[in-house]
Amino acid sequence: MLNNNLQVINVSNLDLEFTYPCNFNQNNISSFIDEIKKIDKLPFSKGEFYYSQDSWDFSPYTSLNLTKRTLRFNFKLSPRSFISDIKNYVLLRILEGKLKVQTIFQEFIALNEFFKHVETCNVFSMDNISIEEIKSFLYIQETRGCSVFDNSLKTLKKFYKNYLIDFRVKLSFDLKILLDYKPKKTTEFINEHKFPDIPRNYFAPFLDACVKIAEDKQQDDFLRAIASLYIILSQTGLRISECLYLHEDDLKPFTFNNKTIYYLNYRTWKKEKANNYSIHKTFVNELSKKAFDILVDMYKEERKKYNLKYLYLGSKKSIHLNTYPVSEHSFEYAKYILAIHLDKYFPIINVDENFYVGIKNKKLQNDKLKKKYPHIKTIAFPANHQFRVHVCTELFYKGVPINFIQKFMSHLDETFTYHYVRSNPNEQENIVFSANLLREVIKGELNLLGPSKSLIANINKYIKENNYNVETDLEAIVSGLMKKLPIRERSDGVCIKSSMQRDCSIDAKVNEFHCAFGICPNIFHFFYMVDITYDKTKELVKSIKLNIINGFKRQAEKELYMLDYIITKKLEVELLELKKEIAKKGLDALVEKYKNLKDFVLNLDNVEKEISTWKTLKSSKQNLDSLAKIITV
Repeated sequence: MLNNNLQVINVSNLDLEFTYPCNFNQNNISSFIDEIKKIDKLPFSKGEFYYSQDSWDFSPYTSLNLTKRTLRFNFKLSPRSFISDIKNYVLLRILEGKLKVQTIFQEFIALNEFFKHVETCNVFSMDNISIEEIKSFLYIQETRGCSVFDNSLKTLKKFYKNYLIDFRVKLSFDLKILLDYKPKKTTEFINEHKFPDIPRNYFAPFLDACVKIAEDKQQDDFLRAIASLYIILSQTGLRISECLYLHEDDLKPFTFNNKTIYYLNYRTWKKEKANNYSIHKTFVNELSKKAFDILVDMYKEERKKYNLKYLYLGSKKSIHLNTYPVSEHSFEYAKYILAIHLDKYFPIINVDENFYVGIKNKKLQNDKLKKKYPHIKTIAFPANHQFRVHVCTELFYKGVPINFIQKFMSHLDETFTYHYVRSNPNEQENIVFSANLLREVIKGELNLLGPSKSLIANINKYIKENNYNVETDLEAIVSGLMKKLPIRERSDGVCIKSSMQRDCSIDAKVNEFHCAFGICPNIFHFFYMVDITYDKTKELVKSIKLNIINGFKRQAEKELYMLDYIITKKLEVELLELKKEIAKKGLDALVEKYKNLKDFVLNLDNVEKEISTWKTLKSSKQNLDSLAKIITV
């Protein structure tokens, strides 16, 4: 919704303001759009923006270091039947002032694709779009890849839940469920495609080489400047756009315990709504300070001559006032200049794939460099964001509290920080999953179900011994426990051992058997897994029946014991906990959070009847032949 408390609103730091039309009813968004259409002029104080125009170009109205293409909305790309809906959505999203214009641009592209698909289904108005058209579109997007699907789903969710509700369109329950759906493989895709950490056998020689280049006054100034910027990037974990936007006076001293320490003021867009930026602080070490000082000194004359304030100015041979701050795209050329030179210090040109684990081999993209260095096929060089991952991971495993890292990296919350921390092979397999699980357990939002009660006792003991308060010290508790308790995500629960050093106590063969059948003493499970446990139980009952019919009585007897274990130790326990959660939170709230349980809870009575039948199998006095007749699946 628009901010109805203000009559004049600053929009997205675009050097534009808008005012409400005089006839605007603040309680009716559709009347606002009707008035805009009537006067055919967007309510901005500068520029000529008309509702009927084929494009809205906001690029001249910002000085921020942004890609200009994402500030231009070309409605010639939009399907004619739905162009008003797309324009209305874009306009309202911009005027809300909550989103970056680049984000709205991505939504604009996704909506164009959706409505083009709808038109191919011979549907030409919003009223006639059914859930089937939405499903078929999402199916096509899913075949294009998880990231494409995820972006399309998010956009449709925002469009239907934000824009259409403003126009008094009520969403059906089925459509809500569909828009809230997120397939498991999308999450897996996101996890699998995270930027990896930079391995030590690459990071150490890389940093050493950059320091040598930056300090060597015999080297070309352009090369020294690039190396200096990468030193700052590698030590602070700033985003490359934040580094390129640094000013010459952003390094500040302060005194602590009679010692001078330095911090860096930097501008970030990530924590701000729309396209505003805010200034944040981060501490810098001696290495970063030296690199900063080198850049300050290097461009001293150029800054004075051209009245520039930026720390990094690129090549002195090609200073153009309209190219500052240097964009990420322009800096790509500089990156490869440094990379080519780094090969003199350690091998990165034309090395085998995975020569450095986590570092991709990249092809030269610049035609000028291709001609100059025809022998270069590939260069092993980290993505700029990998330096951010490396800083987060190093700080975490050196024992720095997660909430401090969150502030240091300017993350919105600790979930973002855990997303950046990469797993140590000797510790957690999935940092984000482990952190979220511990957070829910510690707060009492989720009960651990399993054979051992000592884990909760150990967690409480850890909290007490460290004088922690769950309300105020939650992230410190989570961070500390993650270094003590190895957690592995499994399809049937989680494996949680009592310490990082503790191996399974039984021999490998027995351990493998216990893990395979879910009877390991380290396996814990939760009520929201009841649908999975139920399906596995049904499969086991099928297997028992087939083994009896085929005369494999010994195997059937073993599986009957297993059936008894799964029902009494897992299925019934999870079912009981599920009922408690329904009583505590309500059915609608539960299904909203755990969408996988919708069909299960609707069929709960039949499930309980099936379980009662299955429980009689183990205690039945009849022979195995007659048991096959009893089993119904």
